[in-house]
Amino acid sequence: MRKFLFILLLGLLFSWNAYSAIKEFTLSCKGTFKSTIDNPKFDSIINEETFYEDIILLYNDKEIKITSSIYTSHTLGRASKTSIGTDTLESWGNGKILLFTWPEIETSIAKNFKYEGRLSLINSSYVGNQKSEIYSDKYGVSYKEQSFESMCDGTEEILNYIGN
Repeated sequence: MRKFLFILLLGLLFSWNAYSAIKEFTLSCKGTFKSTIDNPKFDSIINEETFYEDIILLYNDKEIKITSSIYTSHTLGRASKTSIGTDTLESWGNGKILLFTWPEIETSIAKNFKYEGRLSLINSSYVGNQKSEIYSDKYGVSYKEQSFESMCDGTEEILNYIGN
């Protein structure tokens, strides 16, 4: 019994230490969102609007671990809350530039969905694009391209944390 309690105590100490290093940052971004839909059966549709988005970044030991997009006002193929893990997240320039990619997604109406985004902690910009093919019985194949450019508040705190 004493051995079991000792092992349990060690486990708690090590797990507590691992979670204590996790630091959460929230960025608030505002920018422009542009959407273009091309189809041979009708004229191109172009839409441009202002959008707002909050992004949460989780760091462990000064390395990015996961990011979540929350409270987004644009429809860049994302739900109201989306997480991107380190398997689709690259860090460049000593962690000062983050590159996001999503694996190709296919649904019954969308094919060849590709998403890329870049967040620069140096100049606080968040830019990206998404391309896909949309299928409908009425119009056939439409080609959809969306892009966004935004500026984010809160990057200075992250730079101070990771050491700029």
